[in-house]
Amino acid sequence: MGGKLLLLFSLFALLILFAAKADPGAEKFLALVMLGSAFMFFLYLLQKMSERRVDSSFFLRYFKFMVRHIDVSLQKDRRYMPRSLVMVVRNNKRRDVDLEPPVLIFRKLLLTRKFRLKGMNHYQIYPLLLESGKVHELRIDLSNFYGYDKTLKYYYWSRVFVKEKGGRRYYSGYITLRKSLFS
Repeated sequence: MGGKLLLLFSLFALLILFAAKADPGAEKFLALVMLGSAFMFFLYLLQKMSERRVDSSFFLRYFKFMVRHIDVSLQKDRRYMPRSLVMVVRNNKRRDVDLEPPVLIFRKLLLTRKFRLKGMNHYQIYPLLLESGKVHELRIDLSNFYGYDKTLKYYYWSRVFVKEKGGRRYYSGYITLRKSLFS
């Protein structure tokens, strides 16, 4: 219901905007309609957040500046055909967080391969307690994965996700491993 009202208010505001070009006195009414539209959007977000089937990440997408969270990023050493990746996890929350082992995802159009990263140099470092304000870096050597499965060299993109003990997942953006028609 809130989405329909939001759409109705937005269309009405556009109609007023076009009418304001002909009549200069309509700006006050336009401001009032825009304020009502913003208020309806806020109520719609609160309604979606309160529903059981939609978690609070729906609300967080629109108000990231208000909420502290965990940043996960994936960096590569070369533009194409990188030899190694570096996963950086930054805890911006006010509390300490237990992280489960991250999962490295290779993707090629509709095919995906997932690998759980348990540690480095034959040491298991996960689950990891990441304190508030701290940064964790993990260097990932891709030659180990390419030695395990030769077809991984032909996958185009890669990404990492990290899961908290509470169940919330944090994804990095996709990085391009090799050039394709789609990247």
